[in-house]
Amino acid sequence: MDFSPLALSPKPGMPVVIKRAALGTYKMSVRKQPGIKVKRIY
Repeated sequence: MDFSPLALSPKPGMPVVIKRAALGTYKMSVRKQPGIKVKRIY
């Protein structure tokens, strides 16, 4: 898992984009920043 901080931390209500990446992983980006790997919680 990637623990690098975002330049802009998401605030409540702020839109984020989550996309499916390779091998069943997901990437999330906030306001067009480079994506970071996130984990899906069921």
